Amino acid sequence: MQNSDALTKNSLRTNAMKNPEILETVLPRRETLFELMSRKISQMIEAGVWKTGDMLPNEAELAQRFKVSQGTVRRALKILTDQGILVRHQGRGTFVARFDSNPSGILARYVRMRPDDKAPNLPIRTILRMFEIEDPSDEVAGILRLLPGEKVIHIRRVHYTDRGPVSFDEHFLNAALFQKLTAENIVRHEELLLYAFYQNVCGVTIQRCKSTAKAEVLSEARCRQYGFEWPTAVICERRVAFALGDHPVEFRIEEYVTRDYHLALE
Repeated sequence: MQNSDALTKNSLRTNAMKNPEILETVLPRRETLFELMSRKISQMIEAGVWKTGDMLPNEAELAQRFKVSQGTVRRALKILTDQGILVRHQGRGTFVARFDSNPSGILARYVRMRPDDKAPNLPIRTILRMFEIEDPSDEVAGILRLLPGEKVIHIRRVHYTDRGPVSFDEHFLNAALFQKLTAENIVRHEELLLYAFYQNVCGVTIQRCKSTAKAEVLSEARCRQYGFEWPTAVICERRVAFALGDHPVEFRIEEYVTRDYHLALE
């Protein structure tokens, strides 16, 4: 006769099979060996075992180190390469990716808003409107998984081309992780993408992003301030950036004026 625990598990399994939408909650998918290894390598990069630009041991050495097959190593490295954490150079080896060494590839990976064909390719001037260290709102604290008492860096910027302002952004960053970030160096950074600046200056490597985009209308106050007719349509993107270890470290809200930009669905 089955005990109550066994009956409960069987009942949950039966219900899950009848309701596939709850299957993942009741019966979580087991992590494969190569997924586990990719996570361990990511954790070692996060811990500084291999730093940005460092070459990893070859597949045979990694296989021996982790007691797995070279095929498992190859699949694990592919996961991290696809995520942009590693870069593989034929005949040279596998390296921890430097975001500033492949700016166009990193830009295409993380930026879905693209300028229209007739618009300037990128903003030529950025104005910093706000840089403050402050207490987060409940929403921001929840998104960044902050503990009570932890602060955020709050940034507002406006981006211009020769046609005038084309986008507005607002950033909330975990202040404890971005202690080297200042108003001066964010204004003067030369990297094409902020994520390359985060990596080079703050030691924070972005692993992935999660975004939503919605058509909205630019506020009347902002239209008056920057000379737009009201209503002016914008695409509003809300993006959470996750660092190595899958920790959310930045929440960003960006408004793109639709006369110059479109959302790329690739």
